[in-house]
Amino acid sequence: RDNYNLILSGYYETFKYPLYFDFEQKYVYQNNFLQLDLKVQHSINRISAIGLGTSYESIRLIPKIFGTISVETGNNYFNSVLFYKDNTVDEKTFPTKGLKIEAEAGYIYNQNPDDLFIDAAELTATVDTLNFTGYSKIKLNIENYAQLKGKFSFIQQFNGGIIINEEESFLNYFYVGGQTDFLRNQITFAGLSEYEVYTNSVAAGLLGL
Repeated sequence: RDNYNLILSGYYETFKYPLYFDFEQKYVYQNNFLQLDLKVQHSINRISAIGLGTSYESIRLIPKIFGTISVETGNNYFNSVLFYKDNTVDEKTFPTKGLKIEAEAGYIYNQNPDDLFIDAAELTATVDTLNFTGYSKIKLNIENYAQLKGKFSFIQQFNGGIIINEEESFLNYFYVGGQTDFLRNQITFAGLSEYEVYTNSVAAGLLGL
């Protein structure tokens, strides 16, 4: 049996989201994100795998509801990662037992940001001096489901990430909020909307039934 796989994939998302300051919505932006990904994966056994991958990623940020100051920009870069996955949950949705681990360590490089267009009241300007350096990123998600009596399960979840040596743009930050992980750089957190908090490091836990 061949335990090595070559995986080629593509992903595109477009999503309108608000920007918050002190938890008050100020702007609405549209985020367009494209990812072309190539991975080599080794299946350790039926439930776990480890691998290496490189992807070309492109992001574009466009204001949809303009505020006092609006910004339009984008970034194109490469992302190389080492990843590990382990999954013993009994159901893809609404699992009742099992453990799920997703760990990823990567390096983002060859960043090529677009010109930064700024619109402040009646004044506009284009800035072409953006220069993002390479940086490392680590992301970890652990979910454990312990079945109790009846139809109940005890849920324990840890979700976190850290960006190392990154002092550039919030375009590269983690977006904290939402209960389902489906967006670029998202860290789920019950009680917050998607994109409500931006940060370069975060750790979140969840306990529930």
